[in-house]
Amino acid sequence: MIQKAKLDDPSDVYRIEQALPADWIMLGNHDTPPIWLLAREWCNGNRAQEWAEYLADRLWIPVGERSEFVKQTSATPRNLVNAIFTAMLASQAGHVSVFFTDLLGMSELYNRPGYVDDSNWSLRVPTDFATQYQDRISSGDVLDVKRCLDQAIQARQRRGV
Repeated sequence: MIQKAKLDDPSDVYRIEQALPADWIMLGNHDTPPIWLLAREWCNGNRAQEWAEYLADRLWIPVGERSEFVKQTSATPRNLVNAIFTAMLASQAGHVSVFFTDLLGMSELYNRPGYVDDSNWSLRVPTDFATQYQDRISSGDVLDVKRCLDQAIQARQRRGV
């Protein structure tokens, strides 16, 4: 889970650059907070800036563009989440998986590990998810898969892959 990455530890197994072609890479899963919830917290502190600086390396942003990239990426959860996903797609990982809460921009927890309650495991994909997703793409409040794929291709081209 990328959200668990220790950005100050280059050997951490959750870092994007550690992913190999046989690996799966994810923003989070059913037992972790949705990335949108975390990104809001990170943007209210210093963590978004740290992530943006880290992502500039993962996306091979040219030196002259890095300052603006970091500023824009750390400014909002939508920019941060989409940049993280773009970097995942640009990685060497052979498999990229997305939990529905992360795809749909949801902040509600699916599961609180070790917590017994009727609300645990009850969150569902809305019946009108396709319409909601399309409506929310323009606001940037969901994971924009197409845009992230395009940007990941550009990043890999900068890298020379």
